[in-house]
Amino acid sequence: MNLSELAYQEKRKMEMLQAKMRGLRIGDDGNMLIGKRRSNGGMEFYIKRKGSGQRKYIDRESQEIIPMLLRDRFATESLKILERNDKALAAFLAAYQEFDPENVMSGLPKTYQYAREFCEKNGLILPSAQGKNRFRESEKTSSPLELKHSTTFGLRVRSKGEAMIAEALYHYTDLEFCYEKRLVLIDENGQEVDAYPDFTIFQRPQEVVFWEQKGMMNDPEYVRNDQRKMELYFRNGIYVPKNLIVTCDGPDGSTDLQSVLKLIRGYFGFPKGDAH
Repeated sequence: MNLSELAYQEKRKMEMLQAKMRGLRIGDDGNMLIGKRRSNGGMEFYIKRKGSGQRKYIDRESQEIIPMLLRDRFATESLKILERNDKALAAFLAAYQEFDPENVMSGLPKTYQYAREFCEKNGLILPSAQGKNRFRESEKTSSPLELKHSTTFGLRVRSKGEAMIAEALYHYTDLEFCYEKRLVLIDENGQEVDAYPDFTIFQRPQEVVFWEQKGMMNDPEYVRNDQRKMELYFRNGIYVPKNLIVTCDGPDGSTDLQSVLKLIRGYFGFPKGDAH
């Protein structure tokens, strides 16, 4: 797992916690205080409003608000920490440069390129580093028979359209990507829901683009499930054109390669060479 993926997962965890904590907040501007009764030493609860020196006693009839105030204060303090961590992570990633011996060598003047063999013999550049896998298999529980289409580089997918997208990502970019990687989303009830985007593409640390390839749009159940997925994506800040690419099979089940390549050019460019 590289830094991009680790950073993105950490950011997703913080976003999910922030969503939960906001759901716990009641938006009360008061701080709860606890005092002792002088008569019998029992506990009394008060609310002290911000900007006011007065304290309001919480009587017995209103004590159901006490757990809510406890939750509110816990959520408020938690959000402060999460927001600080989010800023700290962003600052770290802005300054961090991932070390890759191959990139160091390629950036040196041509004179030093003749030292490649020496570097490889002394373990400064590993030959395997030039051909490392940039893709990951599906994390979705399914029968191998469902992944009936295989790419030229060994990734198995469900449809011809997905195979075409995978081939384009692999051969025309240097990006790492996952097929059907588990993504935890928050629904309208604040509950966690698993989703599996067709492709999760790591553009740079903390920047991820999702790609959905739609098929079977003539199937009403498929369309309903797809609409539900798009609603969940939007609720969680995933939408076109911000960080979501959506393509669709034609009525005959075909996918237009040129359209796929144009989308890749628009989002990522072609660092491994132009496409014709």
